Amino acid sequence: MARQTTIKIATESLILLSSSSTRRSWCPICAAEEEMLSLEIARALCSEKSELLEDWLASARVHHARATDGSCLICLRSLVDRLQNKNPT
Repeated sequence: MARQTTIKIATESLILLSSSSTRRSWCPICAAEEEMLSLEIARALCSEKSELLEDWLASARVHHARATDGSCLICLRSLVDRLQNKNPT
């Protein structure tokens, strides 16, 4: 009797094009100049995990800073790392 093995591979992709929705700014946690997103854009990117975004922000797992106008800026690098589970803590 022959055995059959099924392998399923699932992948996700995130492609961001430089636009007016991102800007280079200082991330105090990365201690580097990074691409930063508005909170609204970050929420849109995390649509499936939106409930987690608030937890990540509160626990500093996703880095954020205040812009000069008082709005919240999200560090794109930390957000992508969190979405890809590169940094589980």
